[in-house]
Amino acid sequence: MYEAYGEEQAEEILGVNLHHVLVYPCLSVQPPLQQLRAVRPLGPDRTLTEIWHFRLKDAPEVIYQRALGYYYLVNSPSTMVNADDLFNWWKVQHELNSNASDWVSFHRNAGFDVVEDDVRKSTPGSMSEMPMRHMMQVWKNYMASNDGGK
Repeated sequence: MYEAYGEEQAEEILGVNLHHVLVYPCLSVQPPLQQLRAVRPLGPDRTLTEIWHFRLKDAPEVIYQRALGYYYLVNSPSTMVNADDLFNWWKVQHELNSNASDWVSFHRNAGFDVVEDDVRKSTPGSMSEMPMRHMMQVWKNYMASNDGGK
């Protein structure tokens, strides 16, 4: 990277620490884990979750092998990481099909978000659901648009 971008820009690139990048509406890119996760609705009661691991161009083999080992660890059927996500999505779908409630709660840390340079951010060190609240607001606005979401 130093040869391609110079020391200053390479350090700036390497200094970015993002765990998840959410690409609306249903793609999650996890740069440090070298994986992509897509959640694709197939019908009102069926969803396909796909996870792809990728190799960084020109990166040493050891970086690929380390990320691949982590990929197998967190996406195994026996792990709590992916299994917990899938179970939570299943619970939401099950609840929305019931007569119990029409609401999905994304209230954790609501009202404690910070705004810096006109950008709303989760409270540092919190487990805020601000990204999900924002995504649902965007979806609501999109669906309520004059063209019916088309």
